[in-house]
This record gives sequence, structure tokens and C-alpha cells, in this order.
Amino acid sequence: MTRFFLLTLTVLLLPVPALASEELGSQLHEDYAKVLSSFVNEQGLVNYSGLKSSPKELDSYLERLSAITTAEYQAATSDEKLAFWMNAYNAFTLKVIIDNYPVQPDLLKSALWPKNSIKHIDNAWDQKVFKVEDQHFSLNDIEHKIIRKEFDEPRIHVALVCAAISCPLLRTEPYYADQLDAQLEDQSRKFVNNPNNFKVEKKTVQLSSIFKWYGKDFVSKHGTTGEKFDDWDVRSDYRSVLAYAEPLLDEATRKLLNSGRKSVSIIKYDWELNEQ
Repeated sequence: MTRFFLLTLTVLLLPVPALASEELGSQLHEDYAKVLSSFVNEQGLVNYSGLKSSPKELDSYLERLSAITTAEYQAATSDEKLAFWMNAYNAFTLKVIIDNYPVQPDLLKSALWPKNSIKHIDNAWDQKVFKVEDQHFSLNDIEHKIIRKEFDEPRIHVALVCAAISCPLLRTEPYYADQLDAQLEDQSRKFVNNPNNFKVEKKTVQLSSIFKWYGKDFVSKHGTTGEKFDDWDVRSDYRSVLAYAEPLLDEATRKLLNSGRKSVSIIKYDWELNEQ
């Protein structure tokens, strides 16, 4: 990573006054809204074949994102910036898939991953797909060096979609700054009430692999202990995840979660493509 790249990234993320930005407002995401409403169903599954055949609006959206200037970015509110990066991540993931669709399975990788998995696309997360003022960013750059580093918002982990069945559901609408908290709350509720992601049994809680990978991101907002989970013999970040999930669960599941100490196990991640 060059010194110039780091300098540009730093400039993009300088703190600024919380003034609404027309450039990063809801109109920016209009083409993306059309893409999601046309090619994503209520189960969060994508019609990649249809999108590959009609990519005009997705391409237009990605070009508009890449045209954002440093000055426009600096004029945005924190929620506008976060929505910008979250939508960028999910939209460029769609682009990576359709550029390689149908996915051609690698013989050796097929022993580990489903044949229609993003895992078969070389450097899917490290391709420099996103251009901002002549600098290029990969999906990993967006997630780990920008979103996770600069925004104290663990709920992004139930919103960023890496094109796999075990990922969070892809919404049929973009993320918008003025709706962001409600959208992330809705994503959280849907994610933890899906037994494929969070399942409570009499003596065990099964957690999505996402919470294993990123549980520490929940610590700052949910702590590592609590009245209900501080005596559980589990990793401290898992206690943070439990504190995050507990108020979101349906009544029966929440009652079972609070019925006594449990162990934690991790649900195997399904890397099959999230396609219709």
C-alpha cells in the first residue's frame, strides 16, 4: 500500500461538521434502488442472470459513486458517509459476481466450497474495484480499513453482503442516512431471529460464524459482561453478541436464552451463492 494511498484515505475520512450533503444524499442511490427492486427478492436472493443481462443501472450507480469528490465527501454527515460505504460494498459485490457469472468452479477449491461460490473468484475481495479520485479500493479496504475502522457501528456485520447464503439478507432498498438506524435495527432483528444465524437450545446457543469473526466489534457498545451473561463460561466477545441479540429476539427465544447458563457453538458458514 503506497504512502499516497494512505494519505488520500486519511483525507477522505477527516472529521467534518454534521451538515447534510446533497451529493451524498438519497438521490445518489436512485439507480441502486432500481437495481435492488428489480433483481433482489424478499428473501434477499439475487437474480444474477437478469442483472448480468441488464447492468446499465448498476454500472451508472458505480460510476456515480466513483465520481464523488473529496470535498463532497467531507461535506457529508457521518450517517451519509456510512450509508455511502455500505451501499458501495454491496453494489460492488454485485458487480464482482456478474463480471464472473456464471461462476466457474475451480477443481481444487470445489473440495472446500460450493461450485457456485464467490470463493471461486480469484481475489474477489482484494480486487481494486472502487475508484475515488484516481485511488482504487478493494472490498476488503472498504470493510476493514474504512467502515470497521472509522465507524463504531457493529450492526454493519448484519448489513454487508458477501454474496453467500449465510450472509445477511440483501435488502430490496439501499441504505439511506435518514433511515439508517431503523434499517440496521430491522436487519439485526431479522438476522438474529433466523435460526440459521442464531439458534437457542436448552443448553447451547448456536451463533453465526459472523459473530465468531467480528464479535469483538460489539464490545464497545454492548460490553463484555452483563447481569444475564457475566457468569457464562464463553468468550467475552460472545457475551457482547448475546447482549446485542437478546432484546431483538422473539419472546419465546428470549425466554429460553435467559433460562440459564449455556455453551456457545458456531454455525458453519454456507458459501453457496445467494442467487435466486
